[in-house]
Amino acid sequence: MERSSPPPPKPSLGTAIALIVVGLVIFVPSGLCTGFLVLAPLVASLSNPRAASESSMAAVALFVGGPFVIGGGVLLWVGFKNLLTYFRKSRAPDQF
Repeated sequence: MERSSPPPPKPSLGTAIALIVVGLVIFVPSGLCTGFLVLAPLVASLSNPRAASESSMAAVALFVGGPFVIGGGVLLWVGFKNLLTYFRKSRAPDQF
């Protein structure tokens, strides 16, 4: 007798929404802050090329804020993936 493996569990709608909300709460503020601290020295150096710019600020901003931006993005991605899987599996095959 051949045993078939049980189907993987369907993701929960509440879990998907929670992942999206937490991902947004992490991703948006850290992305705005990191983006501002990366772009501000670039804009300052373009507007006044003779002034010494703090290019190391961009590296520090990416080093400190980068993991939070990536973590929030991963949570968003997993949440949306679970949300799409939930809605795809909730429909019967004859409901197209």
